[in-house]
Amino acid sequence: MKYNQTISKQRKPAGTSKSEKLTISILIGLVIIWVLYRKFLEPETIGGDSRFYIFVFLIPTLLGIIILGFIRIRFLREKWNESKSLIAKIPLVLLYIVQGFLFSYLSIGLTSMGIWDYLNQRNASQSVSETVDCQIIKINSGTSRTPPNINFEFMGKEERINIDAGVYGQYFETNPNTIELQLTIKKGIWDYYIIERWKIKNNRYPPTAPLL
Repeated sequence: MKYNQTISKQRKPAGTSKSEKLTISILIGLVIIWVLYRKFLEPETIGGDSRFYIFVFLIPTLLGIIILGFIRIRFLREKWNESKSLIAKIPLVLLYIVQGFLFSYLSIGLTSMGIWDYLNQRNASQSVSETVDCQIIKINSGTSRTPPNINFEFMGKEERINIDAGVYGQYFETNPNTIELQLTIKKGIWDYYIIERWKIKNNRYPPTAPLL
């Protein structure tokens, strides 16, 4: 009897380790899916609305954290009881809150954004294309993690689109005041617009030098 209890106690940490490894593997898979979606499937949009952050990002992500907490309640209780001191419990709580947020955002959050992108595109397909000229604020070279991009003004707010290295090489020494960004867009849901195409052209009204 004691021998069986000893085996049971020895197997428990192994099961916990396996559960942790499974969680990490799922998170890595979700990160890969998120990167692929953002790079190849997500439509290029501009604009913004607080309703997006509330109904598409915040509520689904919080709901996912709550659901994940209920699913893993037994595991979390075991981890809580393993930590004897309050000081040891605080980083443990923070770790699993961050883990829950990432898991929820990359699963339920990404699903809600995918559904919203589909509905946004569907709504935009019924809209008439518009052409707007936007003031270019800055042309950026990008970083090791982000491609070159252009910051510009749209409806009083600063927006950004990615460009390739060839476009950056053509315009990086150009004064932003002498060129502008022409967008062909379609209005989607709320205050979001889907970019159909864009081009850089000479500014119709370049700034004049001040009189001396």
